[in-house]
Amino acid sequence: MLVTSSQSVRSLVVRLNKGEDLAESLASLITTQRITVATVQGHGALESVILDSYDARARTYGDARNFTGRLELVSLHGHLSTREGHPDLYLHAAVARDTGNGIELIGGRLIEAQVVAVELTLFLHDDLSLERSPETTGIPTWRAGSSSSAPAPRPAPSSEAAAAGGSAQDLFEQLRVRLIDAEQNASRHIELEAHIAELEDELARVGDDLEASRADTRAAREALEDLRRRVRDLVA
Repeated sequence: MLVTSSQSVRSLVVRLNKGEDLAESLASLITTQRITVATVQGHGALESVILDSYDARARTYGDARNFTGRLELVSLHGHLSTREGHPDLYLHAAVARDTGNGIELIGGRLIEAQVVAVELTLFLHDDLSLERSPETTGIPTWRAGSSSSAPAPRPAPSSEAAAAGGSAQDLFEQLRVRLIDAEQNASRHIELEAHIAELEDELARVGDDLEASRADTRAAREALEDLRRRVRDLVA
């Protein structure tokens, strides 16, 4: 038995659009979201799906079958992780289809699926590192991840924190939250500085336009005054 405890969980809510490949999309999320271990659940509608099943006698998966047509993804459940640095998916699906004589429910390990519309919820365990490897049963099961892919060790609590009763885990979580806040504040600060620079440029342009308008006004007044003098000279 392998038992591990996760104390750091974040979630993603995902919508896949028509034409997307479900397995490829999840593999991409493993990379872009830096997922080490995640639980997946979902439902929706599919254009096609490839499922295979486990053969207990042969101790292997096989007999992959392709289903097409009006398919409802009743339930999708499984896990995401990595194997030797590459995305690793282990998903099972229950799919319903209309056979003309009623609704048939089929299920198995999901290999591929073309999406009509699918909604997913992912629960990411960022503090775990697990990899799948085949056992004597032929079923790939989790084992502890390699040291190269294991999460960095958490810092030990300071003597002050220990005296105050704070655990290393609590301190790590507080530090992570503060770093996220600091990054967000820094990003907002950069955006504000850029906006201020734009406003300063605009203000400078308005000032130049105003000064040019004043110069034109002065020139017009001088021309008008000169014209009045000429008129007075003619009248005299």
